[in-house]
Amino acid sequence: GLATHALQRFGPVPMLIEWDTDLPDLSVLLGEAQTARALAQPVTAPALIWPFKARTLDNPSPATADAASQPTVRQGAELQQQQASLVQALFEPALKPTHLSGLSPIGPKATVWRGLQAYRSNGHAIAERALQAAYPVLAQLLGQEALALLSRALWHSHPPVQGDLAQWGSALADFLRMDHQLAEWPYLSDVAAVEWLLHSAAAQADAAPDANSLQALLAAPPETVVMVLAPGTALFDSPWPVVSIWQAHVGAAAQASGHSTGHSVEPAEAAHPPAEPDWAHLRLAIAQRHAQTALVWREGLRPRCRLASTGEAALLRTAIHGGSLFDAVSAAAMDPGFSLQAWLPAAWHSGLLLGLASKASTTDPLTAQHHLTTKAILPTVT
Repeated sequence: GLATHALQRFGPVPMLIEWDTDLPDLSVLLGEAQTARALAQPVTAPALIWPFKARTLDNPSPATADAASQPTVRQGAELQQQQASLVQALFEPALKPTHLSGLSPIGPKATVWRGLQAYRSNGHAIAERALQAAYPVLAQLLGQEALALLSRALWHSHPPVQGDLAQWGSALADFLRMDHQLAEWPYLSDVAAVEWLLHSAAAQADAAPDANSLQALLAAPPETVVMVLAPGTALFDSPWPVVSIWQAHVGAAAQASGHSTGHSVEPAEAAHPPAEPDWAHLRLAIAQRHAQTALVWREGLRPRCRLASTGEAALLRTAIHGGSLFDAVSAAAMDPGFSLQAWLPAAWHSGLLLGLASKASTTDPLTAQHHLTTKAILPTVT
């Protein structure tokens, strides 16, 4: 087998037993470990096949050392070439006989061909599981068969560049946007963009709320204070009712996957969503292109998504870009329907707002009247 061939070629080296994410019972793993040990026992290190003379203090000949090192360098170059050929064979859209040219030293072409097909099939399965986990609503919209085809296409056009496959798939929204086959459903790319924000929020570093900072810094001039928002807080502007589409399908996605969706998220404003969404209203909103701004953040360990009003979006967009509390409140004031008094306690209790912090510096001096006006609309949070 391949393991025996590798041991014969490279000598007794450590062996890795891999199961991706489908971990077996401990007894199965121990059995495989015993098999690996049995394979390694009769294997001895390969004999040296080039003239070799040990260098000693009495014989420090550079020429001898160079002669001994040349085959090692040559073998390293051959191994690098084989690895490059393997990567090319795994990620190119179609497996071709030319891919075998760089892999022929491994074994017979028929055996290598079957091995490559097995590796490619395993890669496709991994890609499908990764997209299913990161994009559960999109998977619900497309269907399992279409998702499988999509994951293969993305796997080959945008292969992973790091070992953590949970970080693979960020290019999907742009990939969908450029695919002419999906022109009839142009909102799919925006749904994917929102789901990637949710997926990314789940991986952000934890941050604890600081109630003391709210009381202490609300007494400070608002131009010297910035809001501290939850990990992963982001806004996404869409010309489509993207939040309504996502909320209408998130329950079905959770039911189809058997858990609360790939990123453990439910609509923030509807802990108990209706059993049946208003599909007629949603279809009308899509037909009339009702633009929506999605707000994504993480409440504790749970990523959240809901619709942001114009004023809230202006406030948070300013805060996300480092604007002061005064700048954020001023931006939100452009929306007459936005109430900071109502928003601030709701943002605190939902985990969106974690506290306040001192702004390092300010280049926007304010008049005393601006200061008093802004402080007058900042409520006390308890």
